[in-house]
Amino acid sequence: MLFAERNIGNQFHESDANANAALSYAVEDLGVQHIIVMGHYGCGGASAAISSPPAPPWDVADFAVQEWIFLLRNLYAESARPEIIEHRNAYPGGIKVPLPKLHDPVLRALVEENVKQTVSNIVSSQLIVERYCNATAAAVFIHGMVYDVENGAPSLQELRGHQSEYRWEHIVSSPAPAVLDENSVPSTSEALEAASRRISRLYENTIFQGDEEDTTGQLDDEYESTMITWPPTNPADSEERLQTSTTSFIETSASLLETQETQETHYSDTSSIARFPTFHFNLHTLGTLNGLRGGGSRKMNFLLVVLEVDGPDTIRTKKGPEISILKMILGDDEGNMCKLTAWREVADVWGGMTGSVRVKRGDIVFLENVTATCEPQASPALSASPYLKSKLQICYRTLVYTQADARLRPDLRLGVSDPSVRKVESLVRWFEMMAGLDRPVRK
Repeated sequence: MLFAERNIGNQFHESDANANAALSYAVEDLGVQHIIVMGHYGCGGASAAISSPPAPPWDVADFAVQEWIFLLRNLYAESARPEIIEHRNAYPGGIKVPLPKLHDPVLRALVEENVKQTVSNIVSSQLIVERYCNATAAAVFIHGMVYDVENGAPSLQELRGHQSEYRWEHIVSSPAPAVLDENSVPSTSEALEAASRRISRLYENTIFQGDEEDTTGQLDDEYESTMITWPPTNPADSEERLQTSTTSFIETSASLLETQETQETHYSDTSSIARFPTFHFNLHTLGTLNGLRGGGSRKMNFLLVVLEVDGPDTIRTKKGPEISILKMILGDDEGNMCKLTAWREVADVWGGMTGSVRVKRGDIVFLENVTATCEPQASPALSASPYLKSKLQICYRTLVYTQADARLRPDLRLGVSDPSVRKVESLVRWFEMMAGLDRPVRK
């Protein structure tokens, strides 16, 4: 039996519902035991990932393609393959990179590295890990292969003989899956800085291209929901801001700040008591960023991951008083992004200016009572204010800077039967994958 799943660049993202469903159906229902990741030289997706993206504005098709090959671009930017390093050095920043030719070493190298990465993604997927946790389940083998479209696949005679110039290899997942350690040692500053750069690249030159920020002017109270946008963070500024951010597991509103510190007054670092997820929301009340494409303005709830935080700052209204403003970029596990502006007391509380704990990049947040708008040819925009009674609850803190951050990360495995916990876990995995973070594990 042959069951095939195809996409641009033969990629597997666990956040991609289509590929994940195909993997689940093949392994669980069809009983497939051999999964082959089949790449080919001359891959158009790999070629597009090497070359410079088209100049904006992008149409819907361009945006979809560039979003899909984003991880391929990351692989090209970070690979240690000599052929790829040599090509990157030939085109330093600012120089337009042309499409590689069919036989260019850099293209062949990226195709091979992409197959390795895809095999690794499948091996570490929740489905395969759980498969190896089940001692009674049949083993699943993951193979990585590349063929040359000009020469074709090896013939059966060549495979049976010993003179073939082809070499076939397979990579098998480990039977001892890793387990997330919530009490792990914090990531290194180098890893966090690299994660920051990857996340900034996620939205630069796309929906925020050309946006300008002007917070020196005056603002009319009538239009306090108007979005103010800003360019991607400079990596150095981002690291400094994140390093000074405090950590929390909070629900905040203009009148309430609740942290795990206030809930667990007898907690100590030596405590062995598991941290259960304490967030609560109904999945049926959540809006989606895709659902905003129809236009209009609505009061909605969202579960999103914070990609960027800026502020809080102060601006002056036309009537005279200064008010606070906090700006964020958020995303979902389907790769959609939006901008959010919080105003007045809400900006102060969410920004940590009132003794509360500041929301920061990598937080999985439940947003309640925010105004959502999406004008034609514009990115979705959210607005939060005391008038709307907007609330923000941090469900999970992804980026770890100190040992204390561990207690702000509930053990999601303890709530796996809860649909809301599984939704949060999906966002955590998506952000970690996009940021290129290696999950801390214990044997």
